[in-house]
Amino acid sequence: MRCDLSIIPAGNGRKAQMYLTDQKSVVYILTHRGYDLLMSIADPESVAAKIRRTLGGTNP
Repeated sequence: MRCDLSIIPAGNGRKAQMYLTDQKSVVYILTHRGYDLLMSIADPESVAAKIRRTLGGTNP
């Protein structure tokens, strides 16, 4: 399995660090470290919901 790793402009004025093995199943996580994360995850909706709950956000 190949994983591309790079920091790229995210197109929204921010940078993103990518950990991608499958571009069809990706979660985008905002950080306060000068870059955001794009990661291939088997179930991105579930991971995003868990992050929102952990950080006290809402879950759509």
